[in-house]
Amino acid sequence: LNIRDEFNITKAEQHCREAIRHEQKALRAKPEDAKTRQDLANRWGWLARVQILQKNWDGALESRRREEQLLDSLIAEDPQNVEYAIRHSWTTVGIARTLIEKGELQKAQALLGKALPEFDRKMHEVTGDARVAGSRIRLIEMLAKTEQIGNETVTAKTTKMTNTM
Repeated sequence: LNIRDEFNITKAEQHCREAIRHEQKALRAKPEDAKTRQDLANRWGWLARVQILQKNWDGALESRRREEQLLDSLIAEDPQNVEYAIRHSWTTVGIARTLIEKGELQKAQALLGKALPEFDRKMHEVTGDARVAGSRIRLIEMLAKTEQIGNETVTAKTTKMTNTM
């Protein structure tokens, strides 16, 4: 997106929206096509990343929710599909990052706290796939980040209270 759109966020957003419209049109022509739904989910993820750069937290969350809905429908049809589960974990990390940026740390922690054991439950039989390990690590890293931010916030508040006494 950056190179094609000359590092212009407005152009990048337009490009993402055009890509979404293109995939939606393709999906209307073949609503049963799983690959098109997966591609559309990916385009919503692209848009969310641009919206984060724009500090449009609510827009980014809405885009991630649309991405999540598409992936949920794919997983419902094919629960053993590792690719869908991995992509869903990316969406979860994206939602958590947005919540953190928006200042909703507890929501991010709750989301990740629920997502990690769910991911482990779904992927317990998948061994030897580096993508699964990488996705699990991303979930753990993001959860650790929320805990670190939470600890820093508590420390800062305690220090401020101590200094004012």
